[in-house]
Amino acid sequence: MTVDEIRLALRDAGLERLASQVEQLVLPAIRIDVQPVDEDELPVGTSKIGGRPDLPPDIAWPEHEGRPLGFLAQFNLTEVAPYNVEYTLPSSGMLYFFYDLQSEPYGITPEQRTAWRVLTIGCESSHPQRMCFPHDLPDKCALRSYTVRLLSSTTLGAYSSLLQQFEPIGREDWIAYWPVWDATANQSQLLGYPRGIVSDTMPLACHLYATGHSYREVFALTEMVYGEMDEQIRRRAAQAARDWRLLFQLGDFAGESIGIRELEGQALEEAWRSRHNIWGRDGTMYFWIEKDHLARRDFSNVWLQAETEF
Repeated sequence: MTVDEIRLALRDAGLERLASQVEQLVLPAIRIDVQPVDEDELPVGTSKIGGRPDLPPDIAWPEHEGRPLGFLAQFNLTEVAPYNVEYTLPSSGMLYFFYDLQSEPYGITPEQRTAWRVLTIGCESSHPQRMCFPHDLPDKCALRSYTVRLLSSTTLGAYSSLLQQFEPIGREDWIAYWPVWDATANQSQLLGYPRGIVSDTMPLACHLYATGHSYREVFALTEMVYGEMDEQIRRRAAQAARDWRLLFQLGDFAGESIGIRELEGQALEEAWRSRHNIWGRDGTMYFWIEKDHLARRDFSNVWLQAETEF
């Protein structure tokens, strides 16, 4: 949706009086549409989801606790640049996302910090090469390859974003606002506002986990919806929302591994039921980064949050 379309949608929802407030919550995003592809058809160094990463030969495959991480995605930032309207990301080089697809952490303890990795390689680095999967990487951690199509997108902040910046709106207004917000949401994207499944306080949770708080402490502060928080916690949530921003959101389309792809019929259905993984429960991964780190092109403190439908 464009800003004009959002304005019309608000009018049709009876929320025209909120248009000026809502427009201040607009964030551009880069929508990611995908299509399964034979990886051999993709040029080395192009943007893609899954498959094998294209890394310079001097870069080791990232590991967690002695296990190779699963490869999620890579983005050629020259391909991303035309859609990077805020100039938030580097304009060249490569950006890679890895994740421990064996233990599948939800990003809910400080100890999970090394269970994902975001790498950036500048354009001055040696030419990337398509890596082979590590011999000890299980089939389920070798994701099917997808080609990506990047599109400009406009995203809206959810209910908590309205409450953080403006006077509280009533329940009826929120019910009317939800479909407008949902129409701007993407399954997968770079930047923008997330399409959260469960929590509307992910930035606060990221801040707390990244600074060493336990799951018990974070749950106590974030289990309630934003509108039910006391003023002190609400201020902390608002500050976290200003300090952190979404870097990459990956939806459940990529939850198909090479091993499961080879199955058919009943065997495939049973394999999906037995996986019990994040994507197998219609989940989404969110990689968050502090804005000052992003400005410095420092991806060492990215925090992951994963959510599922149930």
